[in-house]
Amino acid sequence: MGLKALRSIIDQSKHPEAILEQFEASRMYNALVGNLYTGSLYLSLISLLSNSEALNQDDLIGLFSYGSGAQGEFYSGRLSDQFDRSQLKTDMDTILSERSRITIEQYQKMYQTFLPLNEEDKLFDVSSDNSCFVLKGRKENRRIYLTKNGSGDDQSLD
Repeated sequence: MGLKALRSIIDQSKHPEAILEQFEASRMYNALVGNLYTGSLYLSLISLLSNSEALNQDDLIGLFSYGSGAQGEFYSGRLSDQFDRSQLKTDMDTILSERSRITIEQYQKMYQTFLPLNEEDKLFDVSSDNSCFVLKGRKENRRIYLTKNGSGDDQSLD
């Protein structure tokens, strides 16, 4: 869908080759991983950031996601001056190379182990997780996320 949209406007661009090059950089990891539904957008962003050598500090990046019910979202973000492409690329290459294939039955068992559907409330111990955002658990059939801001003040999001 993204490529179809680009093809409809690419002739109006001053740099069509550069735009298509960025688009291809954003598709590399999705081609390796497959469909993640909502996660596909963010994997595309990581792919772009890891695989494009043309991005610079303060560049504006557009993100578009389309879902069922003819719902679409477009938003943008700026590339931070602290961004380290080489470290992200190294980390992603390691993560992708260390994957292992599992069966559907293994996936279902793993999913049920971490967040069983038959339990109403479930909280995880996330104290050793250094991620900025983590899934803390589920309460009253809603996922609870935690954002860690580095100051010791954690905030739950749902």
